[in-house]
Amino acid sequence: MNVSEKIKYHCENKKYCKISRKVGKHAYEKTHGFIVDYNESFVVVQENHDFLICGYLIFPLTSISKIGFNRNDKYFDKILRLEGVK
Repeated sequence: MNVSEKIKYHCENKKYCKISRKVGKHAYEKTHGFIVDYNESFVVVQENHDFLICGYLIFPLTSISKIGFNRNDKYFDKILRLEGVK
């Protein structure tokens, strides 16, 4: 699954994910949360820190290097749903 397919999957299924993106020449940043919308150029993410929904981030698709959703993320997604945060 490529990055575009992962973005579509996480947005449509409202799944928690970790997004790695390039923010400088040699700098990378991870964003944790839910992809709430996207188009051919940008992604809108509702950011999450320690079980709290914090706010929204908008960044270009070209900055995304990886979208992760491993076993730990699946469990975290389940906890957020059960706690009523999701």
